[in-house]
Amino acid sequence: MHSDELLEVVLDQIQQDIKDGDVTSLFDMLEYIDHDTLVGFLSYSRLDSALEQGLITGEEHNEQVV
Repeated sequence: MHSDELLEVVLDQIQQDIKDGDVTSLFDMLEYIDHDTLVGFLSYSRLDSALEQGLITGEEHNEQVV
């Protein structure tokens, strides 16, 4: 898919953008990632938080906490 080197450069840019308080490009990029992939990325504590906020369903939560 993508080389590790390219991913490293992109991650460096993301970190710099976050440090600078400019996350517009990051949000634009994340729009291309499907819901299930985003949910699958979350840690257990963030899954719990997403469930409490109504961002994911109980079924989605339970599928990830196995």
